[in-house]
Amino acid sequence: MSSRSVFVVGATGKQGGAVADHLLSGEHGKFDVYALTRSPDGEAAQSLADRGATIISGDLQDRDSYWATVDRVDAVYCMTHFAGGYDSEVEQGTTIAEVAADVGVEQFVFSSVGGAERETGVPHFESKWEIEQRIRDLDLPATIIRPVFFMQNFEMQREMIHDGTVAFPLAEVTPVQMLDVDDIGAFAASALANPAQHPSLAKRRIA
Repeated sequence: MSSRSVFVVGATGKQGGAVADHLLSGEHGKFDVYALTRSPDGEAAQSLADRGATIISGDLQDRDSYWATVDRVDAVYCMTHFAGGYDSEVEQGTTIAEVAADVGVEQFVFSSVGGAERETGVPHFESKWEIEQRIRDLDLPATIIRPVFFMQNFEMQREMIHDGTVAFPLAEVTPVQMLDVDDIGAFAASALANPAQHPSLAKRRIA
């Protein structure tokens, strides 16, 4: 059975880790996983290596650290983070999207955020929307997923929750969509295994 090769960004974190986990599980077919991480000697990276992943030490904003790898894979899974602020996140996403376009990957899956297109004014929504626009400009064969609030975010409130309080900056009647990061991993792996069954921005524009 032939395998597809996928470059997974953030593979030692929650979201990218869930994607790498599903790709390596075999449930979606055979994949050669190239795991990008800034901590190649860490426990999470070692665990992925033990399961057959190739660990790539690099940073999204340093294109030279991963260009050669992206040049030889079939697909890229990209997620970004807001920890460094708006400009940093936009640079992360646009840099790897431009590399993917330059080398001509077959598929680019970008994890954005639910509501990114709504002009919310929320900085970490607007940054992902700007990345989406750059992906469209590059005419990448891309599938964009828009996850909502991660259930794992409650881990940061563990002590408070154990004390009986769940703090949320919303009115009591406000509904909140949530999902487990494992579901992102499952969906992204499905999209990477079956690209013809998932919408591509490039294909949609041509149609």
